[in-house]
Amino acid sequence: DVLVSPSEELYELLQKRLEERILDGGSETIFDIGIGEDGSEDGLKQDEYEASVATLQSLAATLEADCVCLRESKVDQGITGQYLVRRRLDQQDFLEIRVAVVGNVDAGKSTLLGVLTHGELDNGRGLARQKLFRHKHEAETGRTSSVGNDILGFDSV
Repeated sequence: DVLVSPSEELYELLQKRLEERILDGGSETIFDIGIGEDGSEDGLKQDEYEASVATLQSLAATLEADCVCLRESKVDQGITGQYLVRRRLDQQDFLEIRVAVVGNVDAGKSTLLGVLTHGELDNGRGLARQKLFRHKHEAETGRTSSVGNDILGFDSV
């Protein structure tokens, strides 16, 4: 109910509360809409729910955060939803993690890396794996033979 049409004063209070939750949660928090303070799933009418989501998205935008719907449920009295609110990181602030992929021959290591780094599904004939080939003999034999270094990036959404 609080998010449906908050006054200016209440909006500022909600903004502070959401910011605290984001800080406490390590730059993210899960926000429930249509669920009472006691945890009861009361639900909201469609128009109230949409207004609440719009308010939450507005709050997230003012805090330079993204708001993504995780799940929506229909309950007896209306709709409930769970939203992930995650602060956007500065472009200069990133974390680099190196991951080694090892396994048997023909286990699908290169195919998996090709799918993850190029965002294209394999066609069953090695299309994803071919995107990782670095040398002529790899394309000729269809087997990767070199150590690779590919970038796999994630955004806040």
